[in-house]
Amino acid sequence: MSNKQIPTLVCLITNFAPDKITVQWKVDDTVVSGSVLTPSMKGADNKFSATSTLKVDAAKWNAQKEYSCEVSHPATSKPKTAKINKCSDETTLLLKPSAEDFVKTGSSKATCLVVGSNLSGTSISWKAGNHVRDKGVETGDVKTHQNKTETLTSTISISINDWKNSVIFKCLVNYPCSKTKSPIEKTIQRPIGNVIPPKVSIFPLTYEEAVEDERVTLTCVVRGFFPDEMYVKWVVDEKEVATSQYVNSPITKDSGNTFSMESRFLISKVDANSKKMYTCVATTPEKKVFSDSVKDIFVNVSPVCGLEKPEIELLKPSFETLFLSKKAIIVCKVVGQELTYIDITWAIDGKKTTDGVEKEQEILNDDGTCTVRSVLTVDASEWKRGIVFTCTVANHTSIPTPESREIQKQNGIQMTPNVYILPPSSSEISETAFVTLVCLIKGFTPEDILVRWMYNDSTVPTNDYVNSKPHFDGNNYSMSSRLTVPKADWTKGTTYQCVVSHDSTDPDSITRNINIHTIKSNLMNLSVVVTDVHSGCPS
Repeated sequence: MSNKQIPTLVCLITNFAPDKITVQWKVDDTVVSGSVLTPSMKGADNKFSATSTLKVDAAKWNAQKEYSCEVSHPATSKPKTAKINKCSDETTLLLKPSAEDFVKTGSSKATCLVVGSNLSGTSISWKAGNHVRDKGVETGDVKTHQNKTETLTSTISISINDWKNSVIFKCLVNYPCSKTKSPIEKTIQRPIGNVIPPKVSIFPLTYEEAVEDERVTLTCVVRGFFPDEMYVKWVVDEKEVATSQYVNSPITKDSGNTFSMESRFLISKVDANSKKMYTCVATTPEKKVFSDSVKDIFVNVSPVCGLEKPEIELLKPSFETLFLSKKAIIVCKVVGQELTYIDITWAIDGKKTTDGVEKEQEILNDDGTCTVRSVLTVDASEWKRGIVFTCTVANHTSIPTPESREIQKQNGIQMTPNVYILPPSSSEISETAFVTLVCLIKGFTPEDILVRWMYNDSTVPTNDYVNSKPHFDGNNYSMSSRLTVPKADWTKGTTYQCVVSHDSTDPDSITRNINIHTIKSNLMNLSVVVTDVHSGCPS
């Protein structure tokens, strides 16, 4: 047997300090030699990570011998252990049917997905209630992927009546490689309880939002419903909007037994100034429809035609520019009338400066006012140090004495974001030419964040994905990013990366990868993980 046929196990050890670990490998409780421990790497949080690799005996591996990686560290009283054998990495997932499918066709599919390294002879059967069901069942062949994992998928068609009646659907997986003879069972049913209808509300825009941004966001909040299933779409002047123009957040649990979600509709500045009718439509699987509509999408504000004293606003630098260009661009914006001769000056920590200052051309607004912007560009390090930047406005008839605004970086509590990628739904993969990947970013503070996508190490253009605005839940912020890609690229195994940059990670970023073969959760909540890396297939 050549060396290329010998499987290699990798033991990943993370989040430890100080840098003192001892790693020991065992086969069925017998210590084995030959492992290699890589030098530890120190992360931004001053914690260490390392890997230990072991080339295993192919005969023992094929005989389903259990390998264990034991890690000793001064912070633990006893070693932490992770175990693996040829059959131990089988995973069965049961994916719930789609509310959208129920609304559009009156039926949907539950998907039973089995992932493992050796699924030869594996079979899947279904039960509806206590009865075996063959009708509406479709089971594919075992597929082998580039990373040496194998998958087996089976779907069952579920009528809306069965789903409404909370019929229990059971996926039974007979897995010959398993040490237990009983089939692996996964069950799914509609949550039992009284159906609670949603409350649907559209939040209008302020005029400033439409003026400042090329694209503005109209937010629909769907809240207080049960169970946790809802199909939300947008309609403009009775015409359904393409899904690429809006982002539906994941459904989240409220403080009680109800659920809520949001839908954010991206509108161009031109559309925002039109008198179109915008409707957010929420539909339950039973096809009960709830909606809210707005025609004038702006908040009613008092007219500014009689405005005498100009409004002065100091805008903080964007995190994207800070992170990517290492520059802080601070904008002093003045809105009012008769601004031709207005004077705007800058000071850094109380000292006047003209370096890096640029005054932009006056802009005439639709409401008869004008906007003048003065831009100060400094090195990002000055902003990060908490230096005070002052903008002073003078030489205007309604300002007898100069008026100033100050801004500086607020150094408060920082919380590192948790990043997850959700794969496309089974209905998307089977029915549409495009699929959607959703990157969830949760639990971060402050709100400034940069989210980008890459594929096969190439940058995805910003027009190809939509980032929601950070949402504050009372403790920290969360947001999502939605990337739509051709199904052909997804199915051929293209790897996509969600790259998240934040103050708490600067100058580094958090990267999460996903492709069609990445099925298991990417939650990084284990200190010791063992994975099976094959350079070839053992005989």
